[in-house]
Amino acid sequence: MGMMIPIVAMIAFYYLIILRPESSNRKLRKEMLANLKKNDPVVTVHGIYGSIANISADSDEVTLKIDDNTRMRVRKSTIEGLVPNKDTSPAKTT
Repeated sequence: MGMMIPIVAMIAFYYLIILRPESSNRKLRKEMLANLKKNDPVVTVHGIYGSIANISADSDEVTLKIDDNTRMRVRKSTIEGLVPNKDTSPAKTT
């Protein structure tokens, strides 16, 4: 019984420090990918910046507009996140 207390404490610590925050991050990412819409500025996990030109409703593909004449099809899972607008950043006070 004396050895069970440290093992249970380690399992609880592992859950609270590692598993719980990871599941909340996974939930936020899934929500972000589900709420993507046309013309959202995004960055992929490979560092490619673009805006969403088309979202395929029946599959996991997104078409990114990289430049005026450049489009690229990628999987939704490769989108790392939205790029914050420069207009919405807090103004600096000097």
